[in-house]
This record gives sequence, structure tokens and C-alpha cells, in this order.
Amino acid sequence: MIPPMAPISIEPTAIRAYYYTSVVGDEQRIKLVEQSLWENGFLAKVFKKQKQQTKSKGVDIALTTDFLSNAFLNNYDVAVLIAGDADYIPMVNEVKRLGKLVYVVFFHGEKLGLNRALHLASDQFLNIRDTFTKQWREYLDELESK
Repeated sequence: MIPPMAPISIEPTAIRAYYYTSVVGDEQRIKLVEQSLWENGFLAKVFKKQKQQTKSKGVDIALTTDFLSNAFLNNYDVAVLIAGDADYIPMVNEVKRLGKLVYVVFFHGEKLGLNRALHLASDQFLNIRDTFTKQWREYLDELESK
């Protein structure tokens, strides 16, 4: 087992937070999702997905393009990737080669979607399982009390 690195001090808030996703629906639905994400502080990149598609490749390509180009342009020192997909390993390795730090944030545990190789490719891994579960329970408790 690899011991975790000590967390590196980073700013408490990001200069910019991107959110990449795909939705099933028309242009109005896409605009609604973009608006909702913008209201929550994200620069949204929303792609249209057909019902039968399980995954939209536009999301992965756009995220990778922005991740790499912003690293190359020296727009950040530390990137935080909230994902668990092994498809991002080459991107993470290239960004690290450019001298940037890459934090991967995701759920750690059996069958939760985190690829172990992505975990190991990161400079720092942050498990959000317990925090997410706690917040979700508090939210549900709040709903029940209303």
C-alpha cells in the first residue's frame, strides 16, 4: 500500500470550476442544465446525448482538451479532477509531465467506479465517500423534518 502524501496547500476556492456533462433532451433542456450549473458557480460544458447512448465522448474530449491546453498555457499549478475513469490516465500523466500537480477526487470503495490506476496516477487522491454520505444524510434528514 502506498502511503498518502501530505496535502499540498492550495487556495480554498478555485478561480474557475468547469463541469462537463451530457444530457438527453432538446436545446431548451441543455440550456436549463447550463443555467443551473452556472448558478452553482460552474462554467458548464453540456453535450447532447441520445437516449440509447451510455456515454457521450464529447464530454471526455472537451475535458481533456481544456485540461491539457490550460496546463500548457500555464493557467494553473494544481488541477482537481473529479472522476474515476481510467481513460483520463494519459491526460493526468501528460499534465504532470508539464510540471502541474493533479488531485483526483472520487469515491473510494468496492464497485464505486474509481479505477485504481487513475488513483495511483494522481499526485494526491481525496476520497469523498464519507463526506458525500454525511452531507446526503443531513440533506435527507432536513427533508424529513419539513
